[in-house]
Amino acid sequence: AMFDAMIEAIREETVRMLMTIRLINNKAPEREQVAKPAAPNAGAGDGSFSAQATAKKKIGPNEPCPCGSGKKYKLCCGAKEA
Repeated sequence: AMFDAMIEAIREETVRMLMTIRLINNKAPEREQVAKPAAPNAGAGDGSFSAQATAKKKIGPNEPCPCGSGKKYKLCCGAKEA
C-alpha cells in the first residue's frame, strides 16, 4: 500500500512537471564556414593534384567535425571512415 502510494505520488509529480514545462524555440545555431573559398585560378591546371594539395591536417577523433555538424569527428564523418 505504501509502495503504491509512492508510485502514484511520483506519477502525479511527473505529470505536474511535464504540464508546466515551457518549450523555448531556439533558432538553430549558426554554422561556421569550414571550407575556404577557392583561389581564382583553382580550376586552371593540367588536372593533376599535387601532394601538397591533398595532404591535409590530420583531424583528431575528439576534435569537432569539419563538416560543421557540431559533433565530434569520431561520431560523425570519422565513423564513416572506420
